[in-house]
Amino acid sequence: MSVWKQAVGRGAGFSLAWIVVEAADRLRVTWESGFLAPTRVALISTLVLAVLGVVLSLCWSRILKRDRGDLWHPLGLITTATALHLGFAALAGGAFLIKAGAVSLAVGLLYAGCLVLARRSPMAWVLSSLGVALAALLLWLAPLTGKPEYDLGRRPAAPENAPNVLFIVLDTVRTDRLGMMGYERDTFPYLTEIAREGAVFERALSPAPWTLPSHASMFTGLYPSTHGAHHENTFLADDRMTLAEILYRQGWETATFSANPWISSATGMTQGFAWQSPVWLDQMVSEVSFAWLVARALGWLEPDNNGRAVTRRWLDWLSDWREERPFFVFLNYLETHFPHHNLPDRYLSKYSPPGTEKEELAEASLAVMKAELHGWQVNEDQAARVNELYDASIRYENELVKDAIEALRERGELDNTVVVLVSDHGDLLGEHGGLFQHTRSLVNYLLSVPLVIRYPPRIAAGHRVERSVTTAALMPTLLDLMGLQAPPGIQTRSFAPLLEDAEAAVDVDSPLLAEGYAEDGRLEAPDFQPRSLFDRLRVRYRSLEEDGFKLIVDSTGKRWLFEPLKDPDESVNLIDARPDVAERLEQRLAELVAAKELGALDRPLTAGESPELDAETREHLRALGYVQ
Repeated sequence: MSVWKQAVGRGAGFSLAWIVVEAADRLRVTWESGFLAPTRVALISTLVLAVLGVVLSLCWSRILKRDRGDLWHPLGLITTATALHLGFAALAGGAFLIKAGAVSLAVGLLYAGCLVLARRSPMAWVLSSLGVALAALLLWLAPLTGKPEYDLGRRPAAPENAPNVLFIVLDTVRTDRLGMMGYERDTFPYLTEIAREGAVFERALSPAPWTLPSHASMFTGLYPSTHGAHHENTFLADDRMTLAEILYRQGWETATFSANPWISSATGMTQGFAWQSPVWLDQMVSEVSFAWLVARALGWLEPDNNGRAVTRRWLDWLSDWREERPFFVFLNYLETHFPHHNLPDRYLSKYSPPGTEKEELAEASLAVMKAELHGWQVNEDQAARVNELYDASIRYENELVKDAIEALRERGELDNTVVVLVSDHGDLLGEHGGLFQHTRSLVNYLLSVPLVIRYPPRIAAGHRVERSVTTAALMPTLLDLMGLQAPPGIQTRSFAPLLEDAEAAVDVDSPLLAEGYAEDGRLEAPDFQPRSLFDRLRVRYRSLEEDGFKLIVDSTGKRWLFEPLKDPDESVNLIDARPDVAERLEQRLAELVAAKELGALDRPLTAGESPELDAETREHLRALGYVQ
């Protein structure tokens, strides 16, 4: 065999080994998560590796010549490829080095085994190579990126002229950072446009300060104590009827595309969705790909928090929708969540001072994430940069959401679709003693969220609702708009009448209750130190807002009374100045707790019945700053 034939053969063998290892990691994700992993980088990765192996092999053959190539050639090939892999991983971000090292080691061992097999039995080598190549091809090219959960056939037809529903959660967006609510920066101009075509709520409150319980409440119409999905039990039980389950059974097509791993089958939050696509897996599967690392290191891929993939998956699904049944589609955009520096370059420094470097913004973003895990303080410059990044991330989300909704207009379906734009919770951006992120309190900036609903057949353009509502009532409200009855046993009422008459005299009010269950320290570093009374572990909170006042109580007996409309920072505790109001709200809260069987805050903490999160979900939550 000539030097060149030998070089091409060995290079192709090395490429095959590398392709197999990457495909095996893809299979691991599939096995652990229950989903077939995304395939968008598969063909490119396969092509890059095929060419790379042959080119490196030819180079080493030229350097070593035939008489020295028998041993040194494979060693040189493995060493060079490993150096390239580790080098690009370092450029893409040090977090990828461990994965790159593991992949490189596996490739080297597999290739060495292939060489031994080829020496002993050339025919066995040929046959096994063909078999492995076929297996790798099947693994890489599996077309499915979601999975159906239900029998799509045996269902009644939806009611005649039933509308579609597009339910969009703008994860972690707080109300006061939006131009339509008076903010100085026009961070979300498209939301302002949609609000002009529908209804905007001036005061919408989340029933919880973080993703899992707030989504569970929006899906079930129940408060966190009742639906049970919160810090002490991170799973929504199967016996909780969700909006998606109701609509599925009534004939709607149901699908979800979420960038947030809390909205997944691992937490029970996708009950009722016949089609679910875990968009948050996209980046995790791509990270093991050499081609992806190269593209990221060279700046060829625009980073984000998978929002672009959410829109793309939704639009792909929409293009295949046959209009035989109306749809209920849920989208979760995570762009405004940590880490904020995962933004395309054109948005990254949009609101930062001229000359601000990308590295400075990334450093500030990561410093704040680390500070929240340990209970550290950040300096003023870092806090300022993160505030700028927060606004920039909302501006980027504007582009993604516009593409998602305008596709319905182009298709002629927008006016026959109930469009809901809401946030699940807000965020702290340095308030209350320098706190960032969310989850450990019930302060105003965590509960006050934007809410816009567009549906021309029932909602006049430019409608504004001043009456306060809880987003836990979205489930009965949407059912009402579609002409369906809410199930018995839910704890909230439809506020749909307010969408036609903001001063409706009918009783549509649901208690403006919020609950925060205790973080037990599993999500923080062992040395975590609270920085204020709103930053403690193993403490439960409950709040009630009525008549412009808000009472917060915790499981240690502490109380706060605020006027959030007059004092949005909630910097003045009126608990001693207004004992009459405090007493009235305490009595009202006690009545609601008893009537709705929410339970006392100081009852013993329990570990709950949460299933263990799979490795992929936990790893992505760590990347978002939820887990140390």
